[in-house]
Amino acid sequence: STEEGESLEPCHPLGPSVVGRGADTYLKMLLSDRFVHGDLHPGNILCRTHGSADTVEIVLLDFGLCEELEGDTRHHFLSFLSHMASGSGSKAAHHLLAMSNKSCDVSN
Repeated sequence: STEEGESLEPCHPLGPSVVGRGADTYLKMLLSDRFVHGDLHPGNILCRTHGSADTVEIVLLDFGLCEELEGDTRHHFLSFLSHMASGSGSKAAHHLLAMSNKSCDVSN
């Protein structure tokens, strides 16, 4: 990539700012842009600061695996994430399986 930025080590002073900005970026991508990056890992995320070290810009790399979320797929993907966040594993599994066109008893 020709993008400039830095990978952050654990306990970096900008960590909390990066996490907040990263969460905002991911949610905007899912909810507003209806788009999901399919290979989002630390190697595909860079951070930039401009002027003040308090301002962090997130740079996402490698959009080779991406998907536009529409209709039922969007509904099931967002429901899956919501149920995972709330600790409802069986409900999350239901939505994950619905996206795969498979069925399974997940009542446990």
